[in-house]
Amino acid sequence: LASRIAEAPDDWQSDQALVAATYRASIDRADAKAPGARAMLTSAAFFAPDEIPLALLLDAFEDEAAKRASDALARYSLWRRQEANGPHGPTFGLHRLLQPALRAELTEDAYMETAKACARRLAARFEGNPGDVRTWPINAPLAQHALALSNATPDKAVSIELASALGWTDQFFQ
Repeated sequence: LASRIAEAPDDWQSDQALVAATYRASIDRADAKAPGARAMLTSAAFFAPDEIPLALLLDAFEDEAAKRASDALARYSLWRRQEANGPHGPTFGLHRLLQPALRAELTEDAYMETAKACARRLAARFEGNPGDVRTWPINAPLAQHALALSNATPDKAVSIELASALGWTDQFFQ
């Protein structure tokens, strides 16, 4: 743990460095056991910490590799399964302290790329008209993730997909 903390960038606050160092070994093991686990977990760091649909974390979320990665993350206690069959498939939650630590480890380019990919996947999940009450059970769970993604996305990474998701969320709340 001491060597992992020493590896943390100097500009991190001590609590973020401790969180990152504590989880890094588990993240490394999960990703070694199931390649893609780190990418899934990093994507989850851009959304609200609870009830994150697996569908928001990968482009091809229904394949066997995604299941193995998801299972590895749960096995190493990096996230917890919350709902087996929501409107967007299984959902997961992760610790609120882990999210900023994961985002802080990304390079600027990787941060921008991940934020844009998350916005693209989120916007694709919204369905129908936000004023139509029949769409609310499908779209309401996504609203918290649109807000969290907006807060985690720097201005220069804002995309048309994020604007679309925020527009839907705004209309839904109205």
